Amino acid sequence: MSPRPGNPGRIHVVQVIGTMHIGGAENAVVHIAQGLDRSRFDVTICCTRERGVLAERLAASGVDVRLAAPPTRRQRYFTPYYLARELKRLGADVVHTHGTPSLLHVGPLAMIGQVPAWVHTYHFGNYPLPSRRMMAGERFFSRFATSLVAVADVQRQSIEHHHKLTGVGTIINGVSDNPFVDRPEIRARTRAELGVADDEILVGGIAVLSRQKGITHLLHALPDLLRRQPRVRVLVAGGGPLLTPLREEAQALGVADRVIFTGWRQDNLELLTALDVFVMPSLWEAMPLALLEAMAACRAIVVTDVGDNRRVVGDGECGVVVPAGDPAALAAAIERLLGDPAGAAAMAARAQARFRSTFTVARMVREYEALYAQAVDGGRAR
Repeated sequence: MSPRPGNPGRIHVVQVIGTMHIGGAENAVVHIAQGLDRSRFDVTICCTRERGVLAERLAASGVDVRLAAPPTRRQRYFTPYYLARELKRLGADVVHTHGTPSLLHVGPLAMIGQVPAWVHTYHFGNYPLPSRRMMAGERFFSRFATSLVAVADVQRQSIEHHHKLTGVGTIINGVSDNPFVDRPEIRARTRAELGVADDEILVGGIAVLSRQKGITHLLHALPDLLRRQPRVRVLVAGGGPLLTPLREEAQALGVADRVIFTGWRQDNLELLTALDVFVMPSLWEAMPLALLEAMAACRAIVVTDVGDNRRVVGDGECGVVVPAGDPAALAAAIERLLGDPAGAAAMAARAQARFRSTFTVARMVREYEALYAQAVDGGRAR
């Protein structure tokens, strides 16, 4: 790498990701980019497919977000060349890849010595990968990284098992404080905008609407729940490939009038304060940011027993944990919290306290800062 002009005393971190559309890995990139100590680090983000809505927000806050991609989709196999050119232009000290596609783009460059130091974070939470070819590529190129990072302990164990690796570290995801928790006027205004009456109970959450998130099981839990809790309404905030099919499913189940589909929103923190119970019916996860955001928002919580969810909330301590893919268990857990408001409020308070002690952005960023400094030394030694 050619030396970059200016800021010679700071470590230049280049984060590499496919796109900056809304998602868990993308939000982690945002938190790192905005949270790094600028007296010690410079940061640039390189997207290898397209920029996305989060890129525009970052650019508005002064973060350099670049597209390092071939001009057409048919030329995607040449992405490492375009990325190498951008990394050379930037004079990166550390390259930090997020997710499998970015690893497969940087891996060939690291193999031929074109990356000074390389940190990779795994974000997928359901190993083995669906594609055998991607699985083989991830297993092979992981060995050229300076440091490998999982975002949850269960995920780390699975990665080490499937890839026959040792020494994968864990840096647990973090989220920001919710500034709207103690503002009842924000809760009232948001519920009014959603059309939720004062005497109605709002349950649900925020998700990319894909099969992974298990929203279908929440919809199937609703008829049973409504028989005992007729004032319940379900919030499904977010967009994705299953938005239309889920709308149709709610119609078929006869609960469409009790479900609010918002599509993509820009006010997720406000939406969380409008909820009475946060529900995450995921079929698999590693360390979901939406769960941590619900804890920061001091919400009563129901989650499925996937990834590190049980370790995060502790069943009955900071939330209720149920089996994945079980609508009856979801309905029973929600009813349990609704039937014990004092107990639910105590769980929510413990969840918020655990967030503040363990799952903050500041803690996550400090751990990455230490890893970047260590990786630079490791890259020089290599």
